[in-house]
Amino acid sequence: MHLNLCRESPHIKVGDTIALFYTEAKSLASIASSYIATNGANSLYTAYYGATSTSTIRGVFNNVASESSSSRTYTFVALFFSEVPGTNLCRGTGVASRNVRGGTTLHELTHATSGTDDVIYGCANDQALSDANQRINADNYNCFSTQGEEVAPEEPPLERQQDVKVKC
Repeated sequence: MHLNLCRESPHIKVGDTIALFYTEAKSLASIASSYIATNGANSLYTAYYGATSTSTIRGVFNNVASESSSSRTYTFVALFFSEVPGTNLCRGTGVASRNVRGGTTLHELTHATSGTDDVIYGCANDQALSDANQRINADNYNCFSTQGEEVAPEEPPLERQQDVKVKC
């Protein structure tokens, strides 16, 4: 089932929206892993992960990209959907990009798949952490993967994952 959240958002059910966020997160993780494989420990990488091995960080992204547990349930609190009208998920607010939708979900998936923690929030704060804390801080994975043109230049077409269990 192909969904275009921005074109169809007024007609998409909450479960489908969450499934799309999940797909965006997995896509961002895959793109970030490929970026690291191609570019190694360049200046962007070292800003977010210091001297941590690229294979360690790619492992976290790969865990998210390949996540397919049939026994895992993702819970999105209804407050998320009341904060911003569905019609604004694609325009008119700061949640108008997959960087927020997918990046936030990627952040949460790193907790579930790799045991990351919430040390601190905010991209500038993430970069100021020690290497050890950068490696375990979920927000580092969110910020790195959503660096726009440098890491993820295009929004790929997305297909809803059919096996996502959603609880609202």
